[in-house]
Amino acid sequence: MSDYAARLDGVVQLAQALGQNFSEKVLTDLYAYILEDLFQVSVFCLSYHNGHQWCKIGRGSNCPETDLSAHPAVSDFQPVNLEPYTHLLTIKHHNLMLARLLYQIPSSEYSVSHLQGITNMLVVGLYSREMLKQQEERRILNRELELASQIQQVMVTPSLPQMPEFSAALHMKPKSILTGDYADILPLREGEWLFLLGDVSGKGLPAALLRANLQAHLHALVPVAHDLEELVRELNARFYKATNGDRFVTLFIATLSLKTGCLRYINAGTVPPMLQTPDGVEELSGGTTLLGCFEELPFIQPQERLIKPPVRFCLYSDGLSEATNLQDQVVQVTDWLPLLDPTCEITHAEVFNNRLLDELMKLTLSDRHEDDLSILTVHWNS
Repeated sequence: MSDYAARLDGVVQLAQALGQNFSEKVLTDLYAYILEDLFQVSVFCLSYHNGHQWCKIGRGSNCPETDLSAHPAVSDFQPVNLEPYTHLLTIKHHNLMLARLLYQIPSSEYSVSHLQGITNMLVVGLYSREMLKQQEERRILNRELELASQIQQVMVTPSLPQMPEFSAALHMKPKSILTGDYADILPLREGEWLFLLGDVSGKGLPAALLRANLQAHLHALVPVAHDLEELVRELNARFYKATNGDRFVTLFIATLSLKTGCLRYINAGTVPPMLQTPDGVEELSGGTTLLGCFEELPFIQPQERLIKPPVRFCLYSDGLSEATNLQDQVVQVTDWLPLLDPTCEITHAEVFNNRLLDELMKLTLSDRHEDDLSILTVHWNS
């Protein structure tokens, strides 16, 4: 078999090995064999990117410690003064640097184009295979996240009361596929309701998992807790145990008796909700610190007062309080506070939410948010 035919046969072997998805080690060993035995290139060092990281293989001498990927390339093929190597071959793919082959020119006749071709076949094949693998992994991950989002939508959407005298509306828009915001409203004893809005620190899947953990603990504790203070203390202890103090939750939680008008609430480090009454608008602050930072809460001061209908509670997350316009200026609460003016009619909760979202769009000129956006509006009519 002539030298040309032998080299051509080597190229075919490498192409078949790539097609059969052999391991990277098998492929680079085959490449080294072809260079040494068929091209008589016995001294070389190949620095290549496999789609994941830069790698080196060599024969006849230790590869230099210098970063070959950063070696200046005047052309695809050039002489170098780097003992024992005499030439440098550069491999690019779509203008992306994929490999540099340092080698000592053999004494026998050889073809630079053939050497370049088989090197190109190896490194482009390895790189493309890894890119396809990563693309498939991303496709699977995105599909799993879409399914997780669909499941979470069922979990995060509570059964909202829609009675003439008491109604609620919820708007939730995650920044990404999954949200760390948690809103809920639950009936307690006859004529009494619990409602809350929380925000788990972090973003994406980790925050979504902890949000589900928070919801599970809350639903387990509500039937057995004697009062709001005990509920919040135990919720803090369980969340701290689940995260070892590495994450936290900001939370507003309240109970309202429609019979007596008694409002009890605890604000755990979150944006103070707005309470609208015929007499004016006020923020509901006071209670305790963030949940999950301490094994035991350092202090807790439940707030209590009597209110009369008609009233509206507007609970909202950082997605509203930190919303920005196109000039990256934060939208101030005072910009949309006129919607809660005492002279404005306290309408159905869903109507108010729609008005607030329309106003937010006018102020930001965008529906893009830097954080999860959640708005829970509770309306108690006479």
